[in-house]
Amino acid sequence: ADRSANQQRVAAVSSQLAAQSEALDATDPVQAAALAAAAWKIDPTPEAQTSLLDVLAQPERSTITVASGNVTAAVFSPDGRRLVTETDTGVVQIWDPLTHHQIGRNLTIPGSGNSIFSSYPIAFRGDGTVMTFRGGNGNLSRFWDVTTGRVLGSSIRIPHDPISTGIFSPDGRLLGTSAVNGRGGLLDVATHQEIGTPVRAAAPLAFSADGKLVALGYSSGRGGVQLFDTATGQKAGPVIPAGSAQGSIAAFSPDGQVLAVSGGASVSFWSVVGHHVIGDSVAA
Repeated sequence: ADRSANQQRVAAVSSQLAAQSEALDATDPVQAAALAAAAWKIDPTPEAQTSLLDVLAQPERSTITVASGNVTAAVFSPDGRRLVTETDTGVVQIWDPLTHHQIGRNLTIPGSGNSIFSSYPIAFRGDGTVMTFRGGNGNLSRFWDVTTGRVLGSSIRIPHDPISTGIFSPDGRLLGTSAVNGRGGLLDVATHQEIGTPVRAAAPLAFSADGKLVALGYSSGRGGVQLFDTATGQKAGPVIPAGSAQGSIAAFSPDGQVLAVSGGASVSFWSVVGHHVIGDSVAA
């Protein structure tokens, strides 16, 4: 009964996203495509299939031509008003998605001749600044103004190790970090100080909407996902099984009460407060 109820709940969410996608086909094809893909990923219902086919049937709306090379990464700012593209030739450009005009010049490190984003992850913060994560020696993670292309403040580095990638909390005050040595942790962006003790063989996966919790995924042993209190850096409950030590994915519900966890073949839903599984797992 629990499994059937859980499947019905997942199917209902998928169908709702598919319906929203259909409603936006003509006016917002980009959002329609994102909703259709999400619907199919959650549950490949007939409605989800229809929304995907309708998106594919839409004519191409627009293209952006980069300076050179093939696009290897494209990241929108949280407000959707900026788009950063990175190519395999090391060229990074910032665009206005509505006008398709480039904002400023190509971004490069002065005197180096190398793209500041080349082959490294990019993350936008809520205030419109962008952070580049560079894991090599001497290549420190920095904030950049997306309009001027200038460095903002000093570089950020975890003690004794560079940051290889990270995710921001919704308010941009905290940074969930993954270091070159495999440690996962939490950093105060303003002070550059770590909150709590870094966790070995772990990486940040998601923040709750209110920023009070962060989920870290373990990449060793049996894997799993651990919640941490962002104010103290302390564990907030037991390890949640993910089914795999590789490629764990986690996402909070909008109200922060449920955490969806996947280790590959299935998705399970967990009560954030009660620390127990809700219903049966659903095939991914």
